[in-house]
Amino acid sequence: MAEGDAHPYKYSCRKCPIRNRCIDYSDNAPTIKAQIRNAFVNKTDTIDLWANLQAHCLLIKADEEARKGTTESLLSKRLRRARKAQEEALAGAKKPPDAAPPRAPKKPTFIVPPPTRPDDIRDPHQLTRREVISARSSGRRYWVTVPTSGRHIALPVDGAVVLGRYDPTFGIPPDVDLTFEDSGHESISRRHARISGTGGIHIIEEMGSRAGIIINGQKLSLGTTRRLYEGDTLILGRVTLRYGIMPGWVQRLSQYPNLQHRLMVASTGDVRLLEPGAAQVIGRSDRFVNFTADIDLSALGAIAEKVSRRHAMLSYQPASSQWLIEDMGSGFGTKINGELMMPGQVHTLVPGDHIWLGGCVLVYDVEVH
Repeated sequence: MAEGDAHPYKYSCRKCPIRNRCIDYSDNAPTIKAQIRNAFVNKTDTIDLWANLQAHCLLIKADEEARKGTTESLLSKRLRRARKAQEEALAGAKKPPDAAPPRAPKKPTFIVPPPTRPDDIRDPHQLTRREVISARSSGRRYWVTVPTSGRHIALPVDGAVVLGRYDPTFGIPPDVDLTFEDSGHESISRRHARISGTGGIHIIEEMGSRAGIIINGQKLSLGTTRRLYEGDTLILGRVTLRYGIMPGWVQRLSQYPNLQHRLMVASTGDVRLLEPGAAQVIGRSDRFVNFTADIDLSALGAIAEKVSRRHAMLSYQPASSQWLIEDMGSGFGTKINGELMMPGQVHTLVPGDHIWLGGCVLVYDVEVH
């Protein structure tokens, strides 16, 4: 897009001084964030790329919060601190070389023991190498269960998923959409929590949600992180989740001949059974080109607007009793548990996998009879 081209947005992403913060705050995968930054550096950014960032525009959110009242929000505080840090850095640069800063008084040294459960709030990068190697070699996988609906949320061994709800104003839901379980309450924020995995060890982060996160009866402080342990009970708004190890049968589906495979629409709770057999295309039917998708999401309305006609394909493997999913070159992409798939890439679905199709989230699960 040329420098002088008109655009429909209040702020110009190309001229924005905090553009990289909006990129970091977005729910895109790290590789996509790097591509977006390179596009701005090379001046190959487009209106469609801007649209991806506008949903997380910090300047617009700051304007909205300023209109709501005089109480300083978390976002306003972050912007104010950023400006203050810049001003201090400039002021420090203008000092003469011989102007040494005043020496701070020496503080007494205290020996603080390492944090242990349930107050372990370490960042994933602070985990010891031995912990990560041990967890990875165990081969265990973890998921979160929602008791009210029986839904499972598979967690990545390495990577992160954002839990929240669909908001038609912004149009793009998080990796794990809890709209159905939170129906009628709206206690879940758009971006409520992030669960990050490192070698199979998981950390939960409070993302500035309105209702907060309660873990085993203890509220997590704003913006802090905490390590998850088997048996932990999490409360996000009015939705209760339980963290635990995936049972062994999840990895041995071929041993159960009477499996029932299903897809659930995360925002509505609607369930469709998957019959083993021919490959099935997930997408939006279009009568103008006389196309009907095998799994048609067009009836979902706004939440499926960015689903392509032929978005992804499911194929069944009888030998392993597993379903494979492949992105068919969709316009807005496919993510599995927060990880963006490349066109043509094939992923073996595991019960609890969350399939993000241009923003519409489906949940794959099975029932063992």
